[in-house]
Amino acid sequence: MKAPEITQSPNALHRRPTRSLTMIALILSLFTSLVMAQTEAEMNPTDVLRKEHEIIRKVADALKREAGRIQKNDTVEAERIAKFHDFFKNFADRCHHAKEEDELFPVLREKNVDPVIIDLLVKQHAEGRILLAGIENTLSRLTGDGSEPDTRVLARYLFEYAQLMERHIRLENEYLWPRVSERLDDSQKSDLAKAFHKIETEELGEGFHEKYHALAMELLGKKNTP
Repeated sequence: MKAPEITQSPNALHRRPTRSLTMIALILSLFTSLVMAQTEAEMNPTDVLRKEHEIIRKVADALKREAGRIQKNDTVEAERIAKFHDFFKNFADRCHHAKEEDELFPVLREKNVDPVIIDLLVKQHAEGRILLAGIENTLSRLTGDGSEPDTRVLARYLFEYAQLMERHIRLENEYLWPRVSERLDDSQKSDLAKAFHKIETEELGEGFHEKYHALAMELLGKKNTP
């Protein structure tokens, strides 16, 4: 007796390699994420901060251009300004400045590394929050009760905040970070890098950094890395 032939539809033949490729892609994605997480946790802490500074500096430069556009045209793109505010309030302040104030600066104070400079940097953080509050208040008037805010005031807030970030970043990059590299040992640097990674993954949540990196790219009008 002849055995019955077993046939497969063309669709069935195509499903197997598709499933295999999907599984391989998932495994590679997981492996890449684990490697990146380990790399970030092992980086020199000032390298982490410098990388974030580069993104913040470029978005601050775009903010200055936006302030100039508002002054010239006397019009406000409220949604775009709200995105700038979101980026600086959450990425620059909640993420980046938290790493400095909660982790790095206490270690530097214990070692008596430039306490006056650190006090100045903390004051600049506070000044930035005041300016961000001013931006938020002006935007709420623009989009809320229908009253007409003075666009010149909003432009001034934006310009002052961008300039503040530029001064702040320059002071840290050119003066403080080299001092950190000199004064902290490898163990302290490793502990700080791990603490930075913990802020991102546990306190702010997985995907936080990627979300605001994408927002920065949108504000810069780019699709590639800043």
